[in-house]
Amino acid sequence: MLNNREWALIIWSLIALAVVLRNRGVREAVKALFEALLNRRLVFVFLLSLAYIAVGLGLWSLAGLYNSAQIKPALLWALIGAPTALARVGTAESHPLLLKSWVADTFKIAVLIEFVAHFYTFPIAVELVLIPISFLLAMLLAYSSDKPEYAKVKRVLNGALVALGGSLILYGFYSALRQFSTFATATTLSDFYTTPLLAFWMTPFLYIVFLYARYGSAHSVARIYITDRKLRDFAFAYAMIAFHVRTDLLRRWSQKIAAMSPRTRDDVKASIKRVLKTDQKSYHRKPVLPNLGWDPNEAGGFLSSVDLTTNDYHESFGDWFSESPMRSVTHAWPQDYMKYSVNGSADIADRLHLKLFVNSPAEETTALTAFRAAAKRLFELAFTAKDHEALQECLDLSQHADIELDLTRLTIERTPHLGANPQGFDLYLQLRR
Repeated sequence: MLNNREWALIIWSLIALAVVLRNRGVREAVKALFEALLNRRLVFVFLLSLAYIAVGLGLWSLAGLYNSAQIKPALLWALIGAPTALARVGTAESHPLLLKSWVADTFKIAVLIEFVAHFYTFPIAVELVLIPISFLLAMLLAYSSDKPEYAKVKRVLNGALVALGGSLILYGFYSALRQFSTFATATTLSDFYTTPLLAFWMTPFLYIVFLYARYGSAHSVARIYITDRKLRDFAFAYAMIAFHVRTDLLRRWSQKIAAMSPRTRDDVKASIKRVLKTDQKSYHRKPVLPNLGWDPNEAGGFLSSVDLTTNDYHESFGDWFSESPMRSVTHAWPQDYMKYSVNGSADIADRLHLKLFVNSPAEETTALTAFRAAAKRLFELAFTAKDHEALQECLDLSQHADIELDLTRLTIERTPHLGANPQGFDLYLQLRR
C-alpha cells in the first residue's frame, strides 16, 4: 500500500510530466534520453541486477528474513536504488571511492531517520503542499551552492531545509511513540533492514560491473592503438594478470599504449612493467627539497577542497604531469570552467597551473571569485605564509603578473577568445620553481 507521501509524489510527478511534455523540445530531449537508456548493454546490466536481487530475496526468504510484506521497499529499491548505484559505476574514478561512497550513503544513521520520517505521513493535502516546497528549496540550494555571492542565501536555505526535515523527523518519532504498539512490530523491523540488506547484497555485483566497465574501456583503447588482434588479445590478458583489480594502473597503461603503440609482445610487456615500476616508485619517493619543487602526489591534492584533485602523476610523450577534470564554476550557459594541473620530472613537480575558461561574460565576476579562492588555497598550501601573502596581493591587484619571489615565479596571463565569443577569455596562472 502506498502512503500519502508516495501518492503526493506520484500526483506531482504526473503533473510535471504533463507540463514538460507540452513543449516539443522537451519531448525530443526525453525521447533521446530514453533511447540512450535503452542501450542494449545498459538494459542487459539492469536486468542482470534485477535477477541478482531476486536471487538475494529468494535466499533471504528461505532463511526467514524476507516475506511478501516487504515487497514495496524491495521493489522501490530495485527500481530506484539499483539504477542509482549502477550510475555511480560510470562516474567513480576508482573502486575505493566507489565502495566508500556506496557504503557511506547506504549504511549511515540517516537510514533510521528517513525510515521514521516516511513511516508516518501527514494527510494528503499537507503532503501535496510539502513536496513542491521541499523540491523548490532543494533546487535553490543546489543553484546557490557554488556561488560565493549567494553565501547568505545558502545559509538561509540550509536552515529552512533543516527545519523542514527536523519537523518531519520529530513528527515521525512523535507518531511512533504515540502508536508504539503499531510501530514496534516484526513487519516494521523487516521494512527497516530490507534496504540496507539489499544494498549489502548489491555491493559485490556493483564491484564486478565496475571492473567490467574499466576493462572494457581499456580494451576499446587497445583496439585503436594495437591493430594486430592476436597481439591485442595477448596485451589484454597480460594486463589482466598484472593489474587484476588495480584499475588505476590499468588506466595509466591505457595512456601508455596510446603514446607507445606497441608492435610486439616485448613492447607490451615493457609498457606494463613501466607502469608497475612507476607505481612502486611513487610509494618510495624521497622528500622534495623546497627549493626544487613539490612532491607530485601532494601537489596533486592541493586543491582537493575545491574539487580540483588531479589524477595520477604519469609520463606521456616525455613529460610528467597530472591534471584535474574540468570543473564548472558557473551555471549560466555557456558555463565557465576551471582546471588544475601539475608538471615536472619523475620525482619532482616544479610547475603548478591553474586555468580559468570564461565563456559567459555575464558570469565573469562569479568565475573570477572562484578562481581567486582556488588560487589563494593553492598559495596557502604551496608556500610559506610570507610568500603566499605576497602572491595573494599580486592576484588581487592585477589579472596580469610576472613576478619572482625567493624561489618561485608567478605568471598570470589573460588571453581573449577569438571568433564566435570575443568577450570570453582564458585566465592562466603558473607557479614555477
